[in-house]
Amino acid sequence: MKVHYNFENLQIKNPVLTTGSFDGIHVGHKFIINRLNEIAQDIDGESALVTFFPHPRQVLYPEMHVVMINSQREKIEVMRNTGLDHLIIINFTLEFSKTSSIDFIRKYLVGKVGVKYVVIGYDHNFGHNKEGNFDYLYQLGQYYDFQVEEIVAQDVEHVSVSSTKIRRALEEGDMRKVNTYLGHNYIVIGKVEQGSRFGRKIGFRTARIAADEEVKLFPPAGVFAVLVEVEGKEYKGMVDICPLEDYHNPQIPNKNRKLNVHIFNFDKEIYNEFVKISFIEKIRDRYNFITINALKDQLKIDKQIALNILK
Repeated sequence: MKVHYNFENLQIKNPVLTTGSFDGIHVGHKFIINRLNEIAQDIDGESALVTFFPHPRQVLYPEMHVVMINSQREKIEVMRNTGLDHLIIINFTLEFSKTSSIDFIRKYLVGKVGVKYVVIGYDHNFGHNKEGNFDYLYQLGQYYDFQVEEIVAQDVEHVSVSSTKIRRALEEGDMRKVNTYLGHNYIVIGKVEQGSRFGRKIGFRTARIAADEEVKLFPPAGVFAVLVEVEGKEYKGMVDICPLEDYHNPQIPNKNRKLNVHIFNFDKEIYNEFVKISFIEKIRDRYNFITINALKDQLKIDKQIALNILK
């Protein structure tokens, strides 16, 4: 997959394209991308996805302190596993937000990309004030010589999948549901920072991970069974997410939130390395212990539970 950060100098063969924010790339998004890939193969073309960074709501409504399921780094990581040929990430600004739907299509999709086929999700809107929709796209397609296809909403266990429902399940710590909606394990990619070294003192060495972006949405405080990718190799482990005051208040941004991961059978120094953590299941809530020995005993139990989950 090629990643582009503007519309300039694109060389995409018979582009089959979709566009949108694509936060928390879920099964509905993947259905659209799979359809892009199918059509591209049929017309001897290449699939392309146009998305935006920062998220439009972050720019248009900064007072809302919007939190995101994926950082940009994570979005790229997930997209690489979809078979997509081209990811075009456009810098979203207040000025760009004023682009009308017809200018977006005429100037960028037709003029810069040379689109041949557009696939959109159910009830998708685009352009200034979301004035563009399927009917509008279809009419413009007749004029600019590209085809348009709309994908219906995808259901998982009879629940229409949306980023909002994934956020809700994530905030509840229901990782099984989150992962089902996503169609892959929820991930956190972050850099290892210097911590207090308390974990190694009690025999459970941890790596402290900072979110790649402070708007990244974490699960709630608790202990989770996880898979950890370090230097291209995957390990089993467990994560402790510390509580953050007012974390569940949507008006408070996810600032300076960190997690501590204990990687099983791993004892290397990895400060400043990026690691990928895949969340599998919540083990328990987080609570305080009266003694260090009580904490150590519980961590041993947690580790065994994690190993059973990660079999």
